[in-house]
Amino acid sequence: MTVVRNNGRSKAAGFSDKTRKPYRGFMPNIWHGSGPMSVDVTDWWHQSTCQMKRVLNLTRKLALKAHYLDIIGAVGLSHTFAAQATRPGSDAEQISASWTQHVNNGLQRLAFLAPLVVRAIPIVTKAPLPLMRSQGVIKTIVTRIGRRIIERERAALGVAGKDSSLDISSNDSGRVDIISVLLGNRRLASASEKLSDTQILDNILTFTMVGHETTAGSLAFTLWELARHPEIQNRLRAEILAHRRDLSYDEIQKLEYLDAVVREGLRIHPASPQTERLILRDDVIPLSTAIPGIGDSFRVKKGQVIHIPFTPMNTNPSVWGPSGAVFDPSRWLTARDPAAPALPHGWSGMLTFCDGPRSCLGLRLAVLEFKIILATIVRSIAFADTGVHVEEKISPTLQPVVNGQGGYLPLRLKLI
Repeated sequence: MTVVRNNGRSKAAGFSDKTRKPYRGFMPNIWHGSGPMSVDVTDWWHQSTCQMKRVLNLTRKLALKAHYLDIIGAVGLSHTFAAQATRPGSDAEQISASWTQHVNNGLQRLAFLAPLVVRAIPIVTKAPLPLMRSQGVIKTIVTRIGRRIIERERAALGVAGKDSSLDISSNDSGRVDIISVLLGNRRLASASEKLSDTQILDNILTFTMVGHETTAGSLAFTLWELARHPEIQNRLRAEILAHRRDLSYDEIQKLEYLDAVVREGLRIHPASPQTERLILRDDVIPLSTAIPGIGDSFRVKKGQVIHIPFTPMNTNPSVWGPSGAVFDPSRWLTARDPAAPALPHGWSGMLTFCDGPRSCLGLRLAVLEFKIILATIVRSIAFADTGVHVEEKISPTLQPVVNGQGGYLPLRLKLI
């Protein structure tokens, strides 16, 4: 993972592939944040009756987004959002309410027109519309917290003033969080590449706004797949139960079937199933396979916008075979894997986290969180399908919809 400036160019290898130490340091915070999920469900379980007839709305009762927000607060800011406590008026409650409003707005019938309007009339983003206000609340809260932490780091070094060019790079507090690592990384950067306070805050805002919502969505759909495939769920649980609870970074990376389930869940259900790219100059795009009526290339013009759908690309039968759209973690463990040259670029040969200089900032952190939380849940809880039809809609990330109700994913469960 690399840190990027606003223009998307990679600037600071704060968490490079060669430097795993920050990720290992995040482990205690992630384990601590995932533990309350089992406790919450256990309390709810004992208040109910009749095993396996209990139906739980996965996205709300397990409070996946709240748990992820707490983890992002801990590993990103060394800040406690206490999202699982759901205190009225708290920062976490305001972030949750704002994001929920953002999602509900996106599920409305004509919501698909919003990006077209914004693209045609950019100034509309400054209008006092509900969609814009919901994003503004989150940005205000996270920016306030981030600035307070930057000042804390500056004060720890006895440096006065707010000049972002001042080097407050060393981190002697012993904290292991993203903002402290970014501040510390300024010491290694040249003057032209140093990230300013504003750029660091922009990165933290990105982590917080999309870091908790996106991974929670993919995790919810992966649990839904496990409920529909009990043999896969049982195999995963057997691997997890064969190891202790609080695994180290290296230990959790060695759980092969957990890794396969996570990869397959992110392949079939990418949290952000699409993206767009703006054409900056006229060009000719070559095609690996000729298209009838188009040929083996096509022309693009400056100003055009290309829509890139991740799910069809992640399940393309010509790459993944006829079972490309089927949830099958074993494909990652056998020779049936697509040959490396046939795969697109990106993490694990898929576009779930996009690719290139504008790929996902939190890729490796997201995968690590995913593994730890999935292991925590499956160790203690068994899920079964309810048989209801679940639709997948984008608003603005992947959302489950049942009978027109967004954010609803019912599953039967029992405690192990």
